[in-house]
Amino acid sequence: TREERLDILLQLKLTVKEHDCKLTKDIVELIDREADLLMRGTKEKNLEGLRQRISTLFLQYIKTPLFNPEAANLLKVPEDPGSLRKNIYYCRGCGNYLPSTDFELTTNARTIGRCRKCKDLDGEGRLREDFSRYRSLLQSIRSTEESYSDNSRIIFLLTEADLRYQRRVRGIGFDGMPTKMDTPYTMRAKDLKMTYESLDKRYLTREERLDILLQLKLTVKEHDCKLTKDIVELIDREADLLMRGTKEKNLEGLRQRISTLFLQYIKTPLFNPEAANLLKVPEDPGSLRKNIYYCRGCGNYLPSTDFELTTNARTIGRCRKCKDLDGEGRLREDFSRYRSLLQSIRSTEESYSDNSRIIFLLTEADLRYLAENIWGAQSVLSQWEDTYDLTLVRWNKRLEWSPWNCILLTNEEARAHSKLSKPEEAYGTVFTQKVKYRHILGKQHFASMPKLADYMNKNLKSVNMPLPSNAD
Repeated sequence: TREERLDILLQLKLTVKEHDCKLTKDIVELIDREADLLMRGTKEKNLEGLRQRISTLFLQYIKTPLFNPEAANLLKVPEDPGSLRKNIYYCRGCGNYLPSTDFELTTNARTIGRCRKCKDLDGEGRLREDFSRYRSLLQSIRSTEESYSDNSRIIFLLTEADLRYQRRVRGIGFDGMPTKMDTPYTMRAKDLKMTYESLDKRYLTREERLDILLQLKLTVKEHDCKLTKDIVELIDREADLLMRGTKEKNLEGLRQRISTLFLQYIKTPLFNPEAANLLKVPEDPGSLRKNIYYCRGCGNYLPSTDFELTTNARTIGRCRKCKDLDGEGRLREDFSRYRSLLQSIRSTEESYSDNSRIIFLLTEADLRYLAENIWGAQSVLSQWEDTYDLTLVRWNKRLEWSPWNCILLTNEEARAHSKLSKPEEAYGTVFTQKVKYRHILGKQHFASMPKLADYMNKNLKSVNMPLPSNAD
């Protein structure tokens, strides 16, 4: 109805009048115009164009971060174009330019690779081995561990290790589905496991037990050594006792000895090559002296595969695990802006041709400290905070650039400042004292640097202060 429409227009008018600007004035003017036409009884059809204009302007009002701060999170292009130049990197995966927070940056990273989203998509596309079946098997065994006898506990330990024996080679079949295939070593480990489990089965008939012993005898007779001879001798003794009708209770000790020796047989890499992957200590102690290095981070002796060794490395530092932990705990700092600023200042100093050398001794970290901690990361004149528009120029252009003879200005202000022959007279006493105070802070901080100690006395008169005690 007309009354409901007038209430809506009144509420809209009160909302936009909270801000005084051209956009809100246009909206209020259109609201008053529609309210006047409604009071005159204008038809709805004749008001459609006016209402469309009001809706369009109010939508523009909603999208403005000044009136609706949440809209800033939905803007594809930031309101401040200068922010596009800060910490923006190119992703080699999706080909987009993204902020540094979308990348996993490490302390020793020299190049920017793919963003987190591309890495996650790549990880989802890769084949992952499903261990859920083996995990449920281990849980079922562990739940009944307490009910096992001492002999069956060995089976529990072997079964957990045997899950690693049955490693399968994965690939993609002709139909595009993942396929699994056993290697000769995994098949050998699987047969040994089944033989060992059958040895500890109870409530077997005499014929079944003799078949198991015969199979075990044929398995161990493939190798001729003292261990296999002992196993064969015990097998023959048990088979002879079984033929004589000896009770099961009297054969427990003999069967325990057979199981123990066969377990030792399984753990020997000579008979079961897959067991070598589970040995914490190599079978040959002499191999411990080969390619073993000391990690200065965790203090452990590790193989060379755990270190990042280069062709020209003379010393062994920290292992990969220590470097990863160090990288996760460090704060990432981007010096790209100050690197370009340092290069710009050096090229400017080279144009003076007055043997300026101090700027060539400073690093990006030194320049960052000078700009942020001493000058407050903003222009002294206009308080402009966009570091991409700031530069450090000489305060007195007749003296070489130094932390105690510079001023932080915008590029336009720097060009105007370079035309001044006597900046003290141009800026006035109050501003000059403010700049001199920053020069004193810069001199006190950089006086402790040995590489700048030779230049301290040359510029002493320009700052009018005594040298700190730690600069001698």
